Amino acid sequence: MEKNKFNYNYSFEARLHQTDDNSKEAFNEIRTLFEGYGLKLSPSWKKIRVSKGRELFAFIVFRGKKLAICFALDPKDLENTKYKGKDISDKKLYQKTPFEFKITSARKVSYLEDLVDMMLVERFDYNEKKVYNDKFRYLTEDTMVERGLIKKTAKKGATVDPEEIKEVEYVPFQDDLADSVEEDNEKEVKELKPVKKDNSLKFRSVKVNLRKSRKSFAVVNISDLNNNFNNGDFVDLEVLKLKGLVDVHKAYLKVLGNYGLNKRLRVKADKYSRYAKSVILLNQGEILD
Repeated sequence: MEKNKFNYNYSFEARLHQTDDNSKEAFNEIRTLFEGYGLKLSPSWKKIRVSKGRELFAFIVFRGKKLAICFALDPKDLENTKYKGKDISDKKLYQKTPFEFKITSARKVSYLEDLVDMMLVERFDYNEKKVYNDKFRYLTEDTMVERGLIKKTAKKGATVDPEEIKEVEYVPFQDDLADSVEEDNEKEVKELKPVKKDNSLKFRSVKVNLRKSRKSFAVVNISDLNNNFNNGDFVDLEVLKLKGLVDVHKAYLKVLGNYGLNKRLRVKADKYSRYAKSVILLNQGEILD
């Protein structure tokens, strides 16, 4: 009965703590991808703005209990594809990010890499500096009120003790439960902890030991393969290093891209975006183990 005296205004971060595992996984995945392209994530009470300089690329929001990403992609280009999203261009706030992609399943999480590649791969280089794996454990309403993640206000006409609705300053992503890691080929890697500085996501480094280190990938785009190889050529990490197309210090190869290939190539890599793999095969190329 006590709770009936109050209204609870949930922040984006509070919803993240109480959402399902697919949405939490999607949030970690989308942060890793956006930051790999050098985009800035700026959290506010209800959403996260994703930009580079003055250009807006996405909003990360909640629709009910589900995470959604509003991309700067044309919904018409994605009609009748497996990326089933929603056209929200009629909403003024989202005119620059009109393709809403709601995370309703694990399969939806797996499509995020494709969508980010479509939007950014021909514009910016990809360098995966951080791999996020934040836990965002389930927290009770009272705990989140204490941390400033929920604003608690008295309902109209309710008599409450002022101490019960004392407002706590909200500082985005200051949760000590974070478990992000930085890529490193050594066994000892760095855990990234949030630091209170401004409204952007900033981190300080704290050494921790992990059972398994993250792989450090050299990244090549489909269009680069098209510009530097001929029909029937074999492509792998060592060949790309010899041509000066990737960092010689990297030990693994990832292929990205969604268009720009019109040659038949035999490609051997450790990881592909789903769209890159399909483009290679559509040109009668081979994916080699």
